[in-house]
Amino acid sequence: MRALAVSAAIALLLYLAVSYVASRCDDEAVKARFVEHADVIPGPNGTQSALNFENLKHWIETNPHSARFYARPVLLPFDFLFLFAFGATLAFGSVFAARYVSWVAAVPPWVWWIIPSIYMAADFLEDATLVAFFLKRAWLTEGSYWVLSHLTSLKLISVKSAIGQLGILGAVAIVRRFI
Repeated sequence: MRALAVSAAIALLLYLAVSYVASRCDDEAVKARFVEHADVIPGPNGTQSALNFENLKHWIETNPHSARFYARPVLLPFDFLFLFAFGATLAFGSVFAARYVSWVAAVPPWVWWIIPSIYMAADFLEDATLVAFFLKRAWLTEGSYWVLSHLTSLKLISVKSAIGQLGILGAVAIVRRFI
């Protein structure tokens, strides 16, 4: 229970920190953390462009200061730290809730770490790829962008699955506790 509380508190603080740091950039795209969260690149005066290889390359080339700011300090260190704290919170929460669900209590605790670990690995690789693109534009190719887009998809699917795992186990644990 202590590990769950500590990881959740750290995740919350890091979420607030990364949001605050990103908001300090003048670039709307960085404020929105567009590559991690959207399929468009926000521009000035509410304009948007589709998030694809050509547009990402253009954004990096025309906004080198914003790209460096996105890499450091938004992704490094804050988002890297957040992804581990949030993943740990999802895993510790699942392990904690599973103890109160009799028909899954016998499952080894490491099983509940699988989906959150996939999320952490995908998010880590996504962030590392973005840092490489933002700091060394030559690394952004059509092939590396394809890898990035699949890492982002895997991250989103796995984090939603980890949240679902925790939600289901938590809901069943609560129902079992009070029935």
